[in-house]
Amino acid sequence: MSVKEELKNWAVNFIKNKDLIHNLIKKIEQSENFDFIVQRKDDSVFFLVIPELSEIKEIIGKAENKRLNIVVLNTRKNLDFLIDHWNSLIKFPELCFYFVNPR
Repeated sequence: MSVKEELKNWAVNFIKNKDLIHNLIKKIEQSENFDFIVQRKDDSVFFLVIPELSEIKEIIGKAENKRLNIVVLNTRKNLDFLIDHWNSLIKFPELCFYFVNPR
């Protein structure tokens, strides 16, 4: 299984477990432009799984007017990327990063 698939499986399981009490998720579906979309009773949450962050334009382009969550590996390189691009990313209040150690 690829690292991206591991992160995606981790994220889906995490989201399902997080929703056990509130029970807001209607469905989780695959998408062409995102790795998956969580359809909730109140809104939709879009997910990208990017093991190694490298391109800010992809994130900014997909974060416009969306609740975007990005799942990345918990590495110093990814943290440095976030710090380096912080001024561009803080313009999106619905943007959320998950730094994950899947193993």
